Amino acid sequence: MGKARDQRARPRRRRLSRRRWLWICGGGAAAAVAGIAVGNDAGRLTITRMELRPPGLGRDLDGFTIAHLTDLHRGLYTPAAFIAHAVAETNALRPDLIVLTGDYVTRSAYYLASCAEALRELSAPRGKLAVFGNHEHWTDLDVARRQLTATAGCDLLQNESITFMEGSAVLCIVGLDDPWTRHEDFGRAFASVPKGAPTILLSHTPDIAAEAASRSVDLVLCGHTHGGEVVLPWIGPPYVWARTGRRFGSGLNHEGTTAVYTNRGIGRGFLPFRLNCPPEIALFTLRAPQEAGTHE
Repeated sequence: MGKARDQRARPRRRRLSRRRWLWICGGGAAAAVAGIAVGNDAGRLTITRMELRPPGLGRDLDGFTIAHLTDLHRGLYTPAAFIAHAVAETNALRPDLIVLTGDYVTRSAYYLASCAEALRELSAPRGKLAVFGNHEHWTDLDVARRQLTATAGCDLLQNESITFMEGSAVLCIVGLDDPWTRHEDFGRAFASVPKGAPTILLSHTPDIAAEAASRSVDLVLCGHTHGGEVVLPWIGPPYVWARTGRRFGSGLNHEGTTAVYTNRGIGRGFLPFRLNCPPEIALFTLRAPQEAGTHE
C-alpha cells in the first residue's frame, strides 16, 4: 500500500470576526467562573458505547468492535499519566480494532515521545490505525510519523485505505490526512476502496462530512472540536472549532445517510479545564443488517 504525501502549502489560520471573538471571550469568562464554582470535568473519563448497522456489512463481521480515541493533546494540561489511564481503559474494552484521529500533542513536538510511549501499550487483535491532526502539521510531521509508527506501533494512514476481511465479509477503513490544514486528498484516499464495500472514514475534523456523504461513506469517526470543552446550561458550547459550526460539535449526527461521530477527545487544548464536557473513549459495535422477517 503506497504512502502518499500532500505537499500543499499550509494555509493561514482562519481569522475570527470581532463579534465572534467577543462571544468566545465572554463565554470563556463565564465558563471560567462556572468551572471554579462547579468543578473540573477534565479527569472524568467516560466511555460511550454504540451499535451501528452499516448497510452491506457481512455476517462474518457482525459484532466487530472499534475503539476510537482522539485529541490526546499531551502537553502542559494533559499529563502522560492521564493518557496511560485512557490506554488502560481502552484495552479493558477488548476492541477488535483501535483507531486514533489526530492531535497527539499540543503545540510542541517535545511531547510526542511520551505520548507514543503510552500509546505503545494499546492492544487489539486487528491493530491500531492513526491519522494526523493539525497539531502534527504545526509541530514536526517527521517526528510525529516516526513516533506513531516506530514507537507506538500504529499503522499510519495518510490519504489511503486498508481493507479488513473475515470470511466473505469486507470492511474498508479510509484515513484522511488532516483537513483543518487542507492536507486531505479524497481521490488518493479512496483510490483502492472496493466498490460497494462498507466504509468507515477516519478524519481529524468533521468538516469533510458532505464530501464523505457524496462518496457513500457509512461512518465518519473524527474529533478536533473537543465537544467545545465547555458546555454552558441553556447555551451549549460558546464556540466549536469546526468550519461546520455546532452541527457536528459532538456525538452522533448525520449528513444524509452518512453517520458522523465527533468524539470529545481525551486531552485539553483551549482551556486548562472542561465543563459539562468530559473526555471520552468511544466504542462501536458493528452489526450486520437484519434480514427481512427477522427480529431481535
